[in-house]
Amino acid sequence: MGLQGYVIDAEGEYERIPDRVNKAPAFCQILRAGLPDLPLALASWKFPSFHGGFPWAAFRQHVDLDMPQVYWISAHN
Repeated sequence: MGLQGYVIDAEGEYERIPDRVNKAPAFCQILRAGLPDLPLALASWKFPSFHGGFPWAAFRQHVDLDMPQVYWISAHN
């Protein structure tokens, strides 16, 4: 496939679904099984503190990199 890595762009879906603390690692385990040699990254919100319902720890146990999204337009911080 020519992949050099895989970035999980997880946001609101994982704040709203039931049992998200178990579904996030299950998804990551499936990815890891299919892509055992590639780095996995999590790309999500710029301010994790605004998204307390998101399963941050569940994802971070299974990814190699954290890639917070940066919004350049109208971003003043």
